[in-house]
Amino acid sequence: MQQGYVRLVEAANQAVQASENAKVVNLYRLYETFKEQAFYSPTGLTEAENTALAEALYQAIASDLAVSPQSFGAVL
Repeated sequence: MQQGYVRLVEAANQAVQASENAKVVNLYRLYETFKEQAFYSPTGLTEAENTALAEALYQAIASDLAVSPQSFGAVL
């Protein structure tokens, strides 16, 4: 498992270096401080953990999605 994770991180870092639009979001330690049950099956997250995951992803990309209003040539 650890060897696979290392290779995954290496591949992700390669993607970031190859594209200025790519971003690595490391969620490896997301569940360490989660006080509730995180998984209801080996691959299924509980509703509470899905919410925590969504929040972590949002925080990681929110600034990239922010846009500033711009005029499209209209004279005001």
